[in-house]
Amino acid sequence: MKRKLTRATIDEIRKEMPVLNLDEKRSVLGGYDPVKGYETIGIAGGYLQENGAGTWFYGEDGRRIFFEGVGISTSCVMPGTAYQSGGVITIAKDWLNDSSYPFNIDTFAHEYGHYLQEQEMGSYAYWKDVAVPSGYNLLTDPGSHDYMPYEQDATKRGQDYMDSHTVYPPQGYGIPS
Repeated sequence: MKRKLTRATIDEIRKEMPVLNLDEKRSVLGGYDPVKGYETIGIAGGYLQENGAGTWFYGEDGRRIFFEGVGISTSCVMPGTAYQSGGVITIAKDWLNDSSYPFNIDTFAHEYGHYLQEQEMGSYAYWKDVAVPSGYNLLTDPGSHDYMPYEQDATKRGQDYMDSHTVYPPQGYGIPS
């Protein structure tokens, strides 16, 4: 007999099946390692450094941006791709070393836009309406991927976040070098 999936059913499943907390997710996906500490990843134009409450971008131009709530990882990802899932942005190592199309802060901000989508929509709706269709589209019609509405929305959200959270170094006299 088929049963309709309801909130009560999901809560029953959670009682039976343990759910990982944020630190446990990050230890599985990457992120915090008790031996080496938090993840640091070099990207075009600077580097990303996780700190437990989110990830900092430190630009070669001196700017800094704090991306609240997300960790970073380079494990469990197909070559040439990046994705956001449950507050961890995972980036393929080969993309980090690709000089013809380097992974940069704008690409990271796009993935952060997906994090903001998931925060607003909830995980179930995000996976149903964004993550699965996005993955399917990337596999079946990669040329149209950047033009899909949910991808355009992630780019805008990420860019808006960067625009309002970027800290530039002070300018002028008297600043030690």
